[in-house]
Formats: sequence, C-alpha cells, structure tokens
Amino acid sequence: MPSDRDLTKQELGAQLARRLREKRLALGLSVDKLAAAAGTGRAQIVRLERGSGGATGLDTIAMLAKGLGVSPAWLAFGDSA
Repeated sequence: MPSDRDLTKQELGAQLARRLREKRLALGLSVDKLAAAAGTGRAQIVRLERGSGGATGLDTIAMLAKGLGVSPAWLAFGDSA
C-alpha cells in the first residue's frame, strides 16, 4: 500500500470522500445536518463526498471532523491520531 506521500491529490480526495460519507452515514446524519453541525455549506459537503472538492482547506477539514466527532487527521488521511 502506498504511503500518503505517494498518493496523488485525486487519490487523497477520493479517500477523504469515502471516509466523510461513510462516517456521516454511520452517524445517521443527513448532508444538511452535518453542514449545520460543522458550520459549512451543504454544497461543499456534496462536492467533497463526490471527490470534487478541490483543494480543501485545513479549516474546512477541521470543522467537518468536529461535526463528525473524529480527528482532522483521520478525516484527511485516515490517521488514528
């Protein structure tokens, strides 16, 4: 398995999209409820879950992680830290 440094931006985005969607669904949250909890827009979450969020800022990742009850490192990279 390649390290995070070997992954392309597209691959990192796809992995973030998968973790975001799977965790949101596991918590029973709609996109709208997560957007409200994270203080971000619905459209941004939809784009991220599709893997087309572009260069997602650390502040956005941190807000989404808080709304999901996970660490920003886990959401961004799958790290347990």
